[in-house]
Amino acid sequence: TSPRLRDKLSGGCSLRVFRARIATSRSDITMGRTSQQIGGGNAMLYFIFSVVCISAAQGFSQFGFQHTVNPTLRTPHAPAARFQHAQNSHMRGFRRTLRTHNGITCQESGSGHVESAAPAIKMPSPSLPHPSSTPVPTNMDEAVRVFWEHPTPRIVGVALTVMAACRVSLGPFGPEDLVATVAMAVLWIFQEWALHRYLLHSESDNIGSRIHKDHHKVEYFHVCIDSIPLSVGWTAAATVIFMVLLPLPPTLGLSCLFAYMCMGLHYEWSHYLAHTKAVPSTWLWKQSKAAHTKHHLTDDSLWYCFTLPVMDDLFNTSGEKTKVE
Repeated sequence: TSPRLRDKLSGGCSLRVFRARIATSRSDITMGRTSQQIGGGNAMLYFIFSVVCISAAQGFSQFGFQHTVNPTLRTPHAPAARFQHAQNSHMRGFRRTLRTHNGITCQESGSGHVESAAPAIKMPSPSLPHPSSTPVPTNMDEAVRVFWEHPTPRIVGVALTVMAACRVSLGPFGPEDLVATVAMAVLWIFQEWALHRYLLHSESDNIGSRIHKDHHKVEYFHVCIDSIPLSVGWTAAATVIFMVLLPLPPTLGLSCLFAYMCMGLHYEWSHYLAHTKAVPSTWLWKQSKAAHTKHHLTDDSLWYCFTLPVMDDLFNTSGEKTKVE
């Protein structure tokens, strides 16, 4: 172009400065679009967790802070059920099964007298009140239906859907997303074993161990799914860790959060399925169900892992290869 036209287009500056201005403008436009995408993704993420919290508030009056084990054992939240449980406990002929860590079982009458003791694998006494009014599924179709009828898996499923949409809106996936997914799977497996071993079966008195002791006192076959407040609180804590506390890019933080919550939903399903009468069709769920059955009925100081039962072999907590009828 002619010097006059060039000066007119460039505002009187040199060609080098003019080109630098164009490059800077293009960079600002690109960064603006990227920031807008990230802001939009975070806005969607905050929106879904607001919906989750509202859903938790709506379900609070129905579920409270109870774990879905025997509601009569959660005495602060079920006075009427507590009274009924007290009546049942003093009924003539009341019997319950006691289990020790070495697998010894005995029957105790209402007076507290131990009648017999023998090394055996025995189901908990049916005299204990059933932990849920929902019938226990007997096949896989019923198990899937009952699981997704509960609000907790639905809320987690909706949250996972929106997380995936947010991650897709932030750009293409890369190798780092695959690494994050594998890392979260490994983290969950170790976390699952450690929390079950050192928190839920801790000798110290804490809310986790108290709830878990109640869980071990009820009938083995029952519908057991975590409550809404517990699931929402766990999701909120994971969100703060991966999206706020850790110095991760939004894309990588969302990938970690999504993979972590997928492992959580898989754990919820595995634990629920282990307590139903349905027979799993896959090898992994069969192993998980067998291990958890032995954990409840044989020795509750062994068999802690759900997602990958081989972890108990790694940490020497698998016990003997006994078959549970």
